[in-house]
Amino acid sequence: MSIDFIGSGEDGAILAIVSWSSSATENSCWQLPGKFDQDTGVFTFEDGKRIDTVFDDKGNQVSSNVVKENITGTMTYDSEKGTLTWVDPDQGTLIFEKTK
Repeated sequence: MSIDFIGSGEDGAILAIVSWSSSATENSCWQLPGKFDQDTGVFTFEDGKRIDTVFDDKGNQVSSNVVKENITGTMTYDSEKGTLTWVDPDQGTLIFEKTK
């Protein structure tokens, strides 16, 4: 899994791109637009979408489909624990731990 945060507009607007490969030929990508609150350390997103992409054994894209839209939720990073907590109605509560 990888997470990239793109943008840092004056209004706090950010796009989170989460990529998760379940195999060498399948990838899910969440595009989550939202805002980061520096006071609370919480990234709140809405109107996100998940796109599933399938590749053949040569790395060529076979299909790409939007499988979920209107995703809402939050992500909170705890620097002391090195964890990221992702909460949304579909995924529930997921806690990711930074590995060394």
